[in-house]
Amino acid sequence: CKHDCISMWHVKIFKNHGTSHFRFVMLLCLIAVVARGDALLNGPSSVSLKKLAPTRDAMPVSTHYSPISNRRINNILRGGGATTTSAPAVLSDYSGVARSLFGNIISPAALLAGGLVPLGFLASPIPGDKPVNKKLRCFYYLLSVLSLCNELLAIVYATVASNKLAETVVMPSASVFELIKRDYELPWLAANVHFMFGLCGFLTLIILRAYTIFPEKLNHAGAGISATALLTTISIVNRGVSRGDGSGQIFGGSIVTLMIRYGVLFLQRLRKSGGPLEVCALVCGIVSSILTVRAVLSPEQNS
Repeated sequence: CKHDCISMWHVKIFKNHGTSHFRFVMLLCLIAVVARGDALLNGPSSVSLKKLAPTRDAMPVSTHYSPISNRRINNILRGGGATTTSAPAVLSDYSGVARSLFGNIISPAALLAGGLVPLGFLASPIPGDKPVNKKLRCFYYLLSVLSLCNELLAIVYATVASNKLAETVVMPSASVFELIKRDYELPWLAANVHFMFGLCGFLTLIILRAYTIFPEKLNHAGAGISATALLTTISIVNRGVSRGDGSGQIFGGSIVTLMIRYGVLFLQRLRKSGGPLEVCALVCGIVSSILTVRAVLSPEQNS
């Protein structure tokens, strides 16, 4: 009723006194609004608003932690940010890089093969007529043949793989390691294993010659230096093999695991698509290994 009276009064003012009174009434209303806002900010009503607002002490504390929050916190602590998304791998043609890797085996293997010929076949035989010297002499001859053949096999495997990389269309891959593991794992393992066999055989021949040919005052020192080079070489290769591509992908943990993996892949390919020559090579290898052991254990029959 009060509001209706005020409204009727406003209408009466508008009709009787015109525009000037209307402006006066609007000014009064503006002053009333400003005064009311100041009272809300500084008056007792502000206290009531503060009482209604929940304080920090009165707010309930939740002891339940969301697993999503924990995951985000762990990512932040690891340096991965609140959210981590793996970028898709970029596929490229790494055939040229793979060819260069196989080429890194061809040149050293050819160099060792050239050095094994005079060291194993043209040099004077190990002297002495004692049973130990006879065994060493027989072992020296067989090791020379084994080392030379291993280097030649490494050259053949690496050369054929390098030619295939140039002749065929290679599917893109994320890295050269992935390309070799996908399409050329057997040639790569074979080239490395045979190269290392030949290299270790070459150093072993040097040890035998230093121990048997050098004077008595120098033979132990010379053989020890050669043995140091052999052990250091194996250690360096094992460390390189265990690192792989640096992101967790490896062919094996050491030279021994590479040999085992090479043997498994060779037998798998022989079972799937083995030709008669590969079967004959496997049989000849087994028979030759048996004859080698017999020759080393009974050198008197071959002296």
